[in-house]
Amino acid sequence: MGTGIYQICFWLKDPGADRIPEAEQKKIEQAISRAGGAIISSRPLGKRPMAYPIKKQTTGFWGEVVFSLTPGKLKQVEKLLLYEDQILRKTIFTVLPEKRKKAVRPRKPAPVFETAPTDSAKEIKEPVSDKVLETKLKEILEDES
Repeated sequence: MGTGIYQICFWLKDPGADRIPEAEQKKIEQAISRAGGAIISSRPLGKRPMAYPIKKQTTGFWGEVVFSLTPGKLKQVEKLLLYEDQILRKTIFTVLPEKRKKAVRPRKPAPVFETAPTDSAKEIKEPVSDKVLETKLKEILEDES
């Protein structure tokens, strides 16, 4: 069984005092290394407001780490990170190879249909006097009765 490429996304507690919790990100990377994985890339932590409070925190630090690991060792990484108090949330995703991703097809623009102007459209555009309207209305009312 070969190695797979995974991405872990996580929220870390905001320690306050304009401090970035880089040590906590290092703990995540060390847990991956202890399980036999190799770090491919990691995104610098960024402070963001949360959509809803998690453990009474309204802001936190969002981070992502991409790594390679044998699939059987994922549980070991999760177990090593289970009791870390500074991690509010974490999720591990499988990164699919490019050939397995579906290519996004460009949408065709909707067809544009042009209509030829009709005679009735021309009649509407011409101004009509009040006298002509009154006579036409009388004709219509007389036809109905």
